[in-house]
Amino acid sequence: MPVHTVETILLSVISMLSSPNDESPANIEAAKEWRDKYPQFKKRVQGIVRRSADAL
Repeated sequence: MPVHTVETILLSVISMLSSPNDESPANIEAAKEWRDKYPQFKKRVQGIVRRSADAL
């Protein structure tokens, strides 16, 4: 029997996205920008999301 269900995995992903752990980042540069220059980080992410949506 699986330890995790689809629901528990999705809840974990949502939790990580809403409260990222900048003490253990996968992308060190992104974590530094998120921590030190949040407005710039947010603008960069919004641009990436827009370009991704336009590609669909």
